[in-house]
Amino acid sequence: MKPHLFVCLAALTASAVAQSQLLLPDHHHLSEGLAAAAGSTAYWGTAARRFQILYDASHFTNSGVIGAITINELAFRGEDGEANKGGQTYYGITINVYSTTLNSTAALSTTFANNLPPTVATSTLLGSTAIASLVLPPSLATCPGTYMWTLPLTGIAAFDPTSGQPNLLVDINYTSYTANIGTAPVPNTNAPAVQDTTGTSAQIRGRALTALGAAAVTGAVSATPVIMRVGFSGSGGYSALTPAQMESIGSACGGAPSGFYQVHRHTEIYDLSGPGQVDGLTGLTLTPDVYPSPNFYVVTGGAAAVDLVNGVTGVANSTGDDATYAHALPGTFDYPGGSTAAIRPSTNGYVIVSAASVETAADFSCTIPEWLNNVNSARFAPCWHDFHAGRNAVSNPGAGLYSRNVGSVCLVTWNVVGSFDVTTGDNEKHTFQCAIDTATGVVEFRYGTMTTITCDTLDDGVAGGDFINCISGFSRGQISGIASVDAQSRDLSIERPFSTQVEGSFGNMGLSAVSAPAPAPNHYQGRMYRGQSILWNVSNIPALQYVGILVLDATAARPGLQALALTAPGCSHSFGLLSGIGHEVALSVVGLPTSLVGAVPFLVPGGYNPTILGAEIYAQYVCLDGGPNLFSVTSNTLKHTVGLQ
Repeated sequence: MKPHLFVCLAALTASAVAQSQLLLPDHHHLSEGLAAAAGSTAYWGTAARRFQILYDASHFTNSGVIGAITINELAFRGEDGEANKGGQTYYGITINVYSTTLNSTAALSTTFANNLPPTVATSTLLGSTAIASLVLPPSLATCPGTYMWTLPLTGIAAFDPTSGQPNLLVDINYTSYTANIGTAPVPNTNAPAVQDTTGTSAQIRGRALTALGAAAVTGAVSATPVIMRVGFSGSGGYSALTPAQMESIGSACGGAPSGFYQVHRHTEIYDLSGPGQVDGLTGLTLTPDVYPSPNFYVVTGGAAAVDLVNGVTGVANSTGDDATYAHALPGTFDYPGGSTAAIRPSTNGYVIVSAASVETAADFSCTIPEWLNNVNSARFAPCWHDFHAGRNAVSNPGAGLYSRNVGSVCLVTWNVVGSFDVTTGDNEKHTFQCAIDTATGVVEFRYGTMTTITCDTLDDGVAGGDFINCISGFSRGQISGIASVDAQSRDLSIERPFSTQVEGSFGNMGLSAVSAPAPAPNHYQGRMYRGQSILWNVSNIPALQYVGILVLDATAARPGLQALALTAPGCSHSFGLLSGIGHEVALSVVGLPTSLVGAVPFLVPGGYNPTILGAEIYAQYVCLDGGPNLFSVTSNTLKHTVGLQ
């Protein structure tokens, strides 16, 4: 292999601008869902409590605070991925704010008074605020979680993290709690857990003390206090706590994949249930090129509305979790590469089209390797996710998974199903349908009312934290004992129409990102936050490609651009033509290898740089082979949002 050259021309610059909020600790801006957090009820629970939280000054100075500030708000967010109707009420809340020399190198005293003045002579009460009642707002199951406990403060004296008492200590208690009973017959009595912290003591740099009872004298100490947002006036901070994110957009080409899919990661909005962003159509239609014995699908936007009249009749086939069952089709159904007279619907949002399928326990572990290497043959997935078909069955008697034949069409309907993670009914509801026409071979993904799926914390913690929130598309799984080639994730709400292909020996060219010094989980890849170094790797480069270019851009073309002499048939590029901020070039005299590993990093500036937050960097790899088109092969496009860790 000949050496290849990487040239990076991009740079980011920013100046410090005073803002109004920061997070304690300063490394929990995205979510703890990436580590499968359980949250904590030791702070805000279902009975009167008292707690103290200590955080070191370094969290403030790392966030640009260079002198005295006035704290005017404290807020706590719910556990990542929790959907909750809210309405719970806390009464008799008292917040005391202190500056102190106590720090995280030692545990707090188990006696509350021993952490406060006058016992601690080098601590000062900055002020107190009383709140008669606090009603929680709904939690939207996002990652990061919704800030549900927001405490406005008044009359708090200046706090200076550069003073002789540089650290922050808060003492909070409340006298009682009432639940929101919701609408019968489903009471909503659960108090949402508060997002706690993960990481080393050097990362967290905080301590806590918790106890039952508003007037508790002693409690239990902790080295992992809950996450706390601080609103203030003064130097430093941020106008918005924008987390660094990455998602795959656009589409890729270069191989011959028979399937297609879109990955929805933990912080992405599930947008297929809404109108397409270009054609305005809801749903997807897969039309075979010929029928019977089709070779490939033409995928277009738009499908019929969910048919509940014919699709939801009688008793549901399943109201369980991780269940599948056999269902006889009204006729023989041909799909590219196979034929079947029976299917196996799954409670987890997909349908296996194989009469011989042996999958009796539905697959909840949503990963790309499983998508491409399913041993139970082809599957159609309107939304492969860890659903529970009976989660909302108490107040919705028709909830569940159904398979019903109507003429030549089989309707597989997920009616008012919920996520497995969301254990309380009626907090998350999804209705969608897969319609399989055995007479024409047409398959439709139909979407009804679907709660936003934005996070899935339990799946995320299993098997190394590599599970994806949702995959939508079509896969043949194993073909003659070999995994399907990878089509790469494409934005199905924008990058359409398109055609699949007759399965080839390799997949589309793929682009992935890695980060250092903090590697991200495989499914989430490299995120751009301060001090991180990002590299891009390329896979599935077809033979006879002589020049490859990794283009970085501040804008993107959505949908990707296709034009004669610009891109090869079926290929598109997603970067802007005039606004590139830099690129890397890979050259080889005799041709590119089948894969490339990035060598020159893209460095996000360290330190306090609020003005770069929210900036978008797009990356796409394209190849030139000297043929009639400028770009002979293109990868998927990665959209990086510069933000906080």
